[in-house]
Amino acid sequence: MPYTRYFTDNPPKQVRSKETLEKLLKALDELLIDDYFEQIKVTDICSRAGVSVGNFYRRFKSKEELLPYLYKVAKYEYFNWFQTLIEKNWKGDLNTRVEQLIQATLWYHHQDQHIFRTTLLYGRLHPQEIDGKKQELSLYKQLLDSWIDCTSEYDHDALHNAFDYLGYTLSVLAADWIIFPSSPPAVSFEMNQRTFIAQTSAMFQAYLTAQCKK
Repeated sequence: MPYTRYFTDNPPKQVRSKETLEKLLKALDELLIDDYFEQIKVTDICSRAGVSVGNFYRRFKSKEELLPYLYKVAKYEYFNWFQTLIEKNWKGDLNTRVEQLIQATLWYHHQDQHIFRTTLLYGRLHPQEIDGKKQELSLYKQLLDSWIDCTSEYDHDALHNAFDYLGYTLSVLAADWIIFPSSPPAVSFEMNQRTFIAQTSAMFQAYLTAQCKK
């Protein structure tokens, strides 16, 4: 993944610095698959990246200084992925599409859960760095607006509110059940992914019927 293409504000100016940053981020990404960020050492990152420790410390004071860059990558990847959902040629009624959306969202978080765990913790510790939440909610509204062909039975103002709720709920569910599967509350429940998606879809479909139908 060419990480440095995402850095539109304050990117490294020299080509060599960009290449070094890209190597370090790629190495961190790979290491996070097997270990938590807290367990990874600067020497581990440098060894995987093929970058000397001295070179690392000439650019960064600590491994934590890589996290803003990793967060930017995760954010832009997410927005790009969601744009493909907006542009997708969806079929079926609203309930069918909602179930497909829930499945796609949870699967997306599952395949990169090591990155999402790290960036989620970073975002919670540094809320001033989080500038994408309102953008994320607007993505759900854009998606809803693209589904105009299957929403004539619903009140659109109520649907917009419902999709705000859906976006928030999916973010929380992805964090608790996908990103932290071995921690409370996820560890307290025995439920496979298929059942989890079906139950979440049924719950939201019932909410849409009760709150949004004309």
